[in-house]
Amino acid sequence: MENGNARIAEATAIVQKHCLYSAGFGIVPLPLFNVAVTGASQLVMLSSLCKLYDVQFSKKWGKYVLSSLAGGYVPTRMAYGGIGMLLSAVPLVGPAVSVLTQPAFGYATTYAIGMVFIKHLESGGTLLSLDPTQMKEHYAQEFQQGKLLAGKKGKAEPGKPETTPTLA
Repeated sequence: MENGNARIAEATAIVQKHCLYSAGFGIVPLPLFNVAVTGASQLVMLSSLCKLYDVQFSKKWGKYVLSSLAGGYVPTRMAYGGIGMLLSAVPLVGPAVSVLTQPAFGYATTYAIGMVFIKHLESGGTLLSLDPTQMKEHYAQEFQQGKLLAGKKGKAEPGKPETTPTLA
């Protein structure tokens, strides 16, 4: 199991790195830029995780996984933040709200996608066998954990990941 723990630690480090990239991209007050570069970083993260787990990667299927996992959950969560969305349209206030919320949102979505994918790969799954509908609840839990970690600036205890995917 030592080898499995080392692989999970390495996978978690890959996710953490891309979470920080996504949070950093969120500081730039250009919404389309944020979405594009965060999505690109998440795609590279999936590619790196596939390589670590010796699973074939396809850019097309990677994009499908990203849109399927985050696509159903993100708009729903954003609807709850309607006030923030309305404020984002107000000159001067909008960019300030974006700079305050986008880094945490990018971090949380990247974290959730990464942790769900690690769980899937640990159970022997592949990019093609991931069923996003079966992962909805796990994604929602990991998204909440990602929001908490973003609030802590994403710092985990040295040498210990904040969360470890389970095989359940």
